[in-house]
Amino acid sequence: MKIIRLLFVLGMLFFSCLAITTRADILEHWTTSQISTNSINDILYGGNRFVATATYYDEGLIYSSADGLHWSLSALDNSSWGLQMFYADGQFTGISSFGIIVTSTNGDDWMFNHNLPSPYANRGIYSSTIGSYGIAHGNDTYVVVGDTNGVGYIITSSDGTNWSRVTSVAVQNRAHIGSVAYGSGVFIALGDNDGCAYRGVIQTLPPGGPGSFVWTSFSIPTNNQVFYNSGLFMVAYQGTNLISNDGYNWTLIPTGITNKLQNITYAGGLFMANSGPCMATSTDGTNWFQYSEYLYGHGFASDGIRVAGYYNDNALTPNAFIYTSDPLVDVGITNSAPLYITVSGLIGRNYQIQSTDNLLGQNIWRTNTTLQLTNTPCVWTNSTATNSQGFYRGVLLSP
Repeated sequence: MKIIRLLFVLGMLFFSCLAITTRADILEHWTTSQISTNSINDILYGGNRFVATATYYDEGLIYSSADGLHWSLSALDNSSWGLQMFYADGQFTGISSFGIIVTSTNGDDWMFNHNLPSPYANRGIYSSTIGSYGIAHGNDTYVVVGDTNGVGYIITSSDGTNWSRVTSVAVQNRAHIGSVAYGSGVFIALGDNDGCAYRGVIQTLPPGGPGSFVWTSFSIPTNNQVFYNSGLFMVAYQGTNLISNDGYNWTLIPTGITNKLQNITYAGGLFMANSGPCMATSTDGTNWFQYSEYLYGHGFASDGIRVAGYYNDNALTPNAFIYTSDPLVDVGITNSAPLYITVSGLIGRNYQIQSTDNLLGQNIWRTNTTLQLTNTPCVWTNSTATNSQGFYRGVLLSP
C-alpha cells in the first residue's frame, strides 16, 4: 500500500546542502483536543470515517470525524452503553454492554434495533450477571462471545438479528469468553480465566452446500485478547506475542519491548498498539519499537494518513481527549530561494519522491529518488529540474 501527499512547486530545484531544523518522528508529535466530558470506550477507522464511542452515565454516545481532528456527535442512545466497535464489509458494527447491536454504513447514521436474544442481552438494565462482549464478523457470519452468570457462551448469526448458541461440547460450561477475531477463514475466541481458546470454522459439505459451524478447543499459555490484522492473529503477553497466520499453528515471538501490547491495530503498512503508557509500532507484527513519549492512550485508529488515539484523564469524572498525529507522509517546500523539497514522516521507513510536469494523462509520475528517513524532515533537491512549474509528491512505501 502506498500513502501519497502532493505538492505543487514553481521554480528551479538544485542540489545543495541546507541547514534545517529536524524534530522527532511524526508519531511523537500530536494535536490534542477534548471532544467530550465523557469516557471514550473505543476508536476505529473505516469507510472514510473515524468513529469513537463514549459513555455518559447510562447513555452511549458515538462521535465521528472525517480527518481525526474535527469531531461531531452523531448518535446518542441509552442502549449503546459501553459500545465496542469494528468495521468490516462496508459496515460499522458494535455491541453494547446491554447486548444491543448497532450498525452504520457511513459512521453518521445508526441503527439500534438489533438485540441479542435472552439470556444473552440485558434489555437495557445494567446487571453484573451479564459479562462484557466481544464481536467479530467474517464469511457472512457474526460471532458474539461473552457470559451469563459467569458461564461463557458463543452465539452466531448470519444476519445480526437471528441468533443461535454454539452447543459444541468444546465450549460448554466454560468461564467468561471475552475476545474473538476473524481471519484466514477462521474464528478464534479466547476465554478470560482458564487459558482455553476456541477455533470455529464454517464447513460446507458437499462443496457449495449448506454450511455448518465446527468448533474445537485448544490451549494457549494464558488468557488474553486476540487480534487479527494484516494476515496475522496475535495474542499479546508480557514481552512476547503469540503469532499465527492460519489460526492453527502458533509461535511465541519476542516483541523486543518489555510491556504487554494492547489494542493492536493496522493501517498504512503499520501495526500500532498500546505499550504501557506509550505507543508501539511495527512494520511486520513481530519486531516492535516503543516511542518514548507518554500518551496514556487506550486505543488507536488510522486512515493511513494520520493516526488518532484517545485517552480519558480521570477514572471517576473523565474528560475524553482525541490526539491526532501529523501526516505519516508530508511534503513541503522551503520559503526562501533556492527552493528545496522537504519530506516528513516515519523515521526508518522508506519513501519515494516523485514528480510530473502536469497532472493530465496516465502513468505521469516519474520516481526521482527512493530514500529511507534517518531524520525528519529530510531535505532533497533536484539537479535536473528546469525553471518551470512542476508537481512533486511524497510516497510512503509498504515495508
